[in-house]
Amino acid sequence: MSASVETNVWGRILTSLKGRLNQQTLETWLSPIQFESLDSSQHVLRLRAPNQVVKDWVVSNYGKVLAESLNDVRLYGYSLGWVVD
Repeated sequence: MSASVETNVWGRILTSLKGRLNQQTLETWLSPIQFESLDSSQHVLRLRAPNQVVKDWVVSNYGKVLAESLNDVRLYGYSLGWVVD
């Protein structure tokens, strides 16, 4: 996959989430998260959170909807990995 296609994956996931979450949630909890990498060999989408609080909150409260969004963008069998600043 090219770098532009890979970075666009997070944008496609955010678009999918717009139909599931309200705007305030998206802006508060998901907009600070950045795409880190897409590991096709291990089927892991890595995201970068600005701190541990954001990462923990998103995983606890939106983990299921994020997993559903991976399927929406045809990343079947992928899991999320995290990098925390």
